[in-house]
Amino acid sequence: MIYDEYKIGKPIPKITNECVFKGTLIKKNWYGKKQLRFLKLVDSGELQYYKGQNELKGSITIGPMTEIKRTEKTVLNITCLKKKREYILI
Repeated sequence: MIYDEYKIGKPIPKITNECVFKGTLIKKNWYGKKQLRFLKLVDSGELQYYKGQNELKGSITIGPMTEIKRTEKTVLNITCLKKKREYILI
């Protein structure tokens, strides 16, 4: 285990790229059409989405340069400042 230099005694968890959450999402593409995607959140902070169960379509890395805003009851806007892209999850 790796220990944090500021909080001695509390181990920092290792990133193992294990799946933390699986589910489905509906997202808007660049033309405003809705698309159904399979979602996988990995413990490294990467949100991967697939068409079907195994065709990787893209990924979003959630980190300090990412803004997540809830605009409506069921709508999330994820803005990645590093890629300069905005994702709309319904």
